[in-house]
Parts: sequence; structure tokens; C-alpha cells
Amino acid sequence: MLSKKSKEIRERLLPKKDVQHFVNKEGNKLKKLELFNSSILVVLAFLGFFVNAQLSSAQKVYATKQNAIEIQKFWSEIEKTLDNSVINSGKLGTYTVDFIGAADEVSQYYYLYYIITSTKNTGEQDYKLLSLKASLLSKYSRLVSEYERVALEYDFIRLKYHDVAKANNIQQWDRLISASEKVKEWKLENIQRISKIFSLVNGIEETGNVDNYHDLVGEVFTLSKEIGSDMNTFVPPYTQVISIFMDSNLRGNE
Repeated sequence: MLSKKSKEIRERLLPKKDVQHFVNKEGNKLKKLELFNSSILVVLAFLGFFVNAQLSSAQKVYATKQNAIEIQKFWSEIEKTLDNSVINSGKLGTYTVDFIGAADEVSQYYYLYYIITSTKNTGEQDYKLLSLKASLLSKYSRLVSEYERVALEYDFIRLKYHDVAKANNIQQWDRLISASEKVKEWKLENIQRISKIFSLVNGIEETGNVDNYHDLVGEVFTLSKEIGSDMNTFVPPYTQVISIFMDSNLRGNE
């Protein structure tokens, strides 16, 4: 049997009923809160996965649309380059005729006033001759610039759309870009010929006599004939290559 004193001590140590109830109640709340927090974490994780999936899907759709846009731009530029090749050929032909005409004007004027007459003026004092030579220089520069521009138009396509073409396995692309060396040779060959004509005519005062003059004119005539008789002078080498390239892809998509 417990003494009265022992009972008092025991009652003090043991929690009372209300206190015990409170402890149990709070404990249950904590467990419920933990479960709730766990549920929230699960929901957030799911939402995160869902959002990422949606973003990934949206990015794929965007990438597909962007690729389609790039492909459309690619073919638009290719077609534009092919169309421009016709315009470019016309310009090269016109500018070449203008240049050779200017060279002819210089040589004829020099012949009339320095070869078959007794005029003793130097070229530095002859403003008419200087004016004709200035016109020759202007037309020569325009013609050279046009050859450079036409070649750059091809390089623009080749460099800008290389990755797009390779990524989409576009047929005959390697053949198209392989024309690069031909374009370079075509440009340099024609610029060299017109530069030779310009150099000869621009230095016409150095001829000194009839024989030298006729030699100069004969060489200029030969070079001019070579330019005029060769249609490849005015047609960029990539024109036919682009035409075959487009035809190959069109037949491949039929």
C-alpha cells in the first residue's frame, strides 16, 4: 500500500487527464500537418513535371515552326538568287559594253589628236582626254564591282544556309557549294581581262608612235572579242548548278 505522501508524489508526476488529452490532440495535429506538407510536396513535384513537359512540348513546337520558317527562307533565297542571275547577266553585259565603248572613245580620240595630227599637247594638259579617261575609270570600277557583287551573292547563300541545308538533308547541297571554286575562277578571269584592257588604254600616251598605237589597239580588240564571244563571261557559273539543284529537290518531293 502506498502511503499518503507517496500518492501525492505520484499524482504530481503523472500528467492529468486534460493535459494528456491536449498532448495527444497536438500530436495528432502535427501528424496531420506532416501528411499535408507531404501531399503538397507531391503535388508541387507533379506540377513541376507537368509544367516542364508543357514547356518542352512548346519549345519543340516553336523549334519546328522556326525550322519551317528557316526552310521557307532558304528556298526563297535560292529562287531569288536564280532569278537574279538573269538580271545579273544583263547588267554584266551592259556594263561590259559601256566599258569597252569608253575604252574605244579614249583610243579614237588619242588617234585623231595625237597620232594622225601634229598636236603636241601632253595628256596632262588635255582636259578632254582626261575626261574620257575618267569616264573609262568609272565604268571599269562599276564593272569590277558588279563581278564582286555577283560572286558575293552566291557566297551569301552558301554560308548563311549551310547549317539549315545540312540539318534537313537537302539534296544536292554539296554539289551547290562545290561551285565555289568555279565562281572564284570566273570572277578572277573576267576581272583580269577587263583590267588588262583598262591598263592598256589608260596608259595610251606611252605608245608614242603609230606602230605602238596599232599594237595596243590590236591587243585591246582581241581581249574585247574574247569577252564578247564567250557567253560564260556574263553568266555566273552557279546559275546552272542552282537550276539543277532546285529541279532535283522538286522531283524528290513529288
